[in-house]
Amino acid sequence: MAGLVLGAAIPAGAQIVYGPGAIVASVRDAASRPLAGALVEAVGPTTRSATSNVAGIVALVGLPAGWYDVSVSLSGYATFEERLSVGPTTSAPQVIAPTLQLASLANPVTAATRALPALGRTQDPFAAGVIDADLETNVVAAGGGPGVSLDGTLPYESRVELDGIPIAGGAGSPAVLRFRDGLGLAGIDVSGGPYLGSPVARDAIGGIVDLRTPAVDSVQTLGLDQGYDSAFGSFSHARAVHDFGNLDLAFDAVTGGGADRSDSFKARYALSSATSIDVASYDLAGTGTVGSANVAASAPAFEAGLRFGLGGGTFQARSFSSSLQEVASIGSAAAPNERARTTGVQLGYDLPLGADRVSLAFDRRSETANYENEPVDEQTYSSLSARTNITVARAVRLDVADVYSGGTLVRARHDPQTQLSYRIGSKFTLRLASGAAFATAPESLLALRNAASPGLPPETSYGERLSAEGRLDASDSVRLNVYNDRRFDTFGPFANAASRGVGLGFERARARGLGAIAYLALDRSYVYGSAQPFFRNAESYGTFAGEQLSEEPYAKARAGLTYRTSATCESRIGTTFFGANNAYATTGVAIGDASVCFRLFGFADVRAGEHNLFGVVVRDPVLAPLLTPHEYTLSLGLHGQ
Repeated sequence: MAGLVLGAAIPAGAQIVYGPGAIVASVRDAASRPLAGALVEAVGPTTRSATSNVAGIVALVGLPAGWYDVSVSLSGYATFEERLSVGPTTSAPQVIAPTLQLASLANPVTAATRALPALGRTQDPFAAGVIDADLETNVVAAGGGPGVSLDGTLPYESRVELDGIPIAGGAGSPAVLRFRDGLGLAGIDVSGGPYLGSPVARDAIGGIVDLRTPAVDSVQTLGLDQGYDSAFGSFSHARAVHDFGNLDLAFDAVTGGGADRSDSFKARYALSSATSIDVASYDLAGTGTVGSANVAASAPAFEAGLRFGLGGGTFQARSFSSSLQEVASIGSAAAPNERARTTGVQLGYDLPLGADRVSLAFDRRSETANYENEPVDEQTYSSLSARTNITVARAVRLDVADVYSGGTLVRARHDPQTQLSYRIGSKFTLRLASGAAFATAPESLLALRNAASPGLPPETSYGERLSAEGRLDASDSVRLNVYNDRRFDTFGPFANAASRGVGLGFERARARGLGAIAYLALDRSYVYGSAQPFFRNAESYGTFAGEQLSEEPYAKARAGLTYRTSATCESRIGTTFFGANNAYATTGVAIGDASVCFRLFGFADVRAGEHNLFGVVVRDPVLAPLLTPHEYTLSLGLHGQ
């Protein structure tokens, strides 16, 4: 999205009435075409809103001097947000040029997401390093390798996607961490809780982790990196984003560590400002270790989509396919040979009603998987979701949704979701959300089915979450999350469980100069009944069912300082601690990291960095390849726009 434009000329056609202050917006799409009907709202010492005209122009006048949070929203597009200061009467109007990006059907504009720091500045070849440095996401052991967990839930309860495409094999797929090169990602979007308003409520008990590759409508860039990582090996990275009139292209490729590679190619052709055709292809392959087994895996994925205006709203259709083939040189329970495939289609319609919105979506997908010589397991399901946003008062907004699902292993069910948002002044937003979601059995458990037990019922979750976000000034922000998730009707021998936690974070993010981050997250998990919980250190818990247990990480803390000289060059120093401490298991790991980046000749970045576990030995064979005692990285990058 385009940033704030200061001192620009007033766009043609804008009628400005000078008063205490004014904000002028020239709203455009990614191809620089004007967008009419976009709602521009400024909240600060007072509140003003208006919609853009046919030239994409909006003028908000009569604004008292002070800071304003400006949002620009339009059906089918992701919301643009900017914070700026309006001067006194004698000051020229502030002019912004927001570029609205098309929204993904898998992550609609009504879903609140939080993006992790851009990976390009860290030059970390492993996505795991960035995930573990975040407040709400954790890397834990899964059935076939390391997986992703959100807010104390288990890997199969959190959905992991690649640009909105479900990754075959689930959150424990090798494509998630071991073979998804961090360098090939533009960022990671985290959507917390089972109350997302997404077209699908399946495997979203903890939320959704979306691994994002460079988008065709992002800032045009051309970059080349060459480097060496002591754990990953030598690597090369090339990235290009460019538009040719109505045709937008994005390409990213990473090679390194022998057979490891990761690439993505995307194209979008805009027939008009509201109609476009999208295609994307991905290829991931690599080698790694799981326990004592050497593993080779490939995970290609494809997507095609269409969107167009219809009856004042936007209609979207997309089809996708994701595959996984994993072969272990030594067949074992920790790393069995696996083949998996996920295919599906999604349809969606989004209709703005003034400041409110109504959205409908349909999702149908089929999944197949088999391990070793076991029979092929297959499950299909469909979901139909409806969502509406209601403006209750000037500062109060209500989101209500319901997801109706059914399939071969899921009886017809409703998963209601709701969220109440309250904006406190111009700096703080308070959200209270609750809702339901479900998780189908992970592939490793589908083999438990037999003639007497043809299916495994889904795991049901209901949870509540209180979150607060605020800006102390233009660069300093704070956030708070308090959640309580309960899971019922769990699979096979696993017991009912609950997770309760709290997270508090502070961040100073500046385009240039000194920044900082600090947070603390605490989580406690409870298990009930006579079964043994499915946690990483389950063997340490014995049969103490009904007792208070902790799923790792029980506690997580991060503190660090950054210094940024450009958008692609950032130096940092920090440490992350995570671990568990209770009567049945005591572990703790502290990771220190440091890196330095400096510019050469105005277009080249030179980086050097390291991670250090302070002598701690990671005994978990699944996670050990991701958490080496000492790792260093050297790289040289050429970047231009």
